[in-house]
Amino acid sequence: MTRTHGIRPNLGQFLWLVTNTIFVGLAVGVERTVVPLLGTIYTMWVRC
Repeated sequence: MTRTHGIRPNLGQFLWLVTNTIFVGLAVGVERTVVPLLGTIYTMWVRC
């Protein structure tokens, strides 16, 4: 079993990891910004 090192021989795997990292970052960012906003809107709606 031979292994090849570097980005160019493993470009598909590298792009897959980059894409996953971007989507995880987006999901965490949305969770940190939208969920608290929804919580404040919900509590304002419940109090009325």
